[in-house]
Amino acid sequence: MYVHTGSNLGQVEGAETFIWQIEGTSAVTVEGQEYKLGPADIMLVRAGQKYEATRPSGSIALICYQDATRKAKLFPSN
Repeated sequence: MYVHTGSNLGQVEGAETFIWQIEGTSAVTVEGQEYKLGPADIMLVRAGQKYEATRPSGSIALICYQDATRKAKLFPSN
């Protein structure tokens, strides 16, 4: 889990990545597509997708990971 300004690269094969923009803005690029996040925006990066998130000074985002297989047990598709 991250809570900070700056930038980070990520790609987690077995887990989904959630980005919650708390203050300020973030620019998030997922598989070549750029997205802009503002306060209270939440983004899901699917397991295995490569992403880069950049936050200017004064911006805060919470980034956490969830094991996709554990989620499937809680929310079965049947």
